[in-house]
Amino acid sequence: TTTDLSNALMVACKDGAIFFYARDTKSTHYLVPGEAHARELSVRRPRLSRGIVVHMESHLPEEGCCCTSPQGGMFVVGALGDEDTDDDGALAVWSFSPDKAPSITRLTGFRSRPAQLDAVATDAAGMLYLCVVEQWPDRRAIYRVAPAEA
Repeated sequence: TTTDLSNALMVACKDGAIFFYARDTKSTHYLVPGEAHARELSVRRPRLSRGIVVHMESHLPEEGCCCTSPQGGMFVVGALGDEDTDDDGALAVWSFSPDKAPSITRLTGFRSRPAQLDAVATDAAGMLYLCVVEQWPDRRAIYRVAPAEA
């Protein structure tokens, strides 16, 4: 499947590569420096309508945030879909690496159910940080997530 990455979110990796998160196809891609084509890291499955494949997409969130870590990990954070859990809207982190299978971790420990995810970032040690809206309009909190391997 060909994906147009012109509208994807892009983040630079420490090794000079570019990590792409395409929300429309719910897919992630990795472009090695000097290469002409990005390699897809996410695993997509068919979306069916009346038994016909209408779209290929992964379990990634439609509205997520992405970042990279100095250790080479690439992360997408967003809400789990209703097909992934009984608790629709729970946050999770999807971890990617060019040489490992993707993994997903459900996030817990919030003071209250997050209303929105504003941003994500990693520090020099690989610690993942989330800026979460806890209550509209202006109650936000920064959460630190233990280092994830990607």
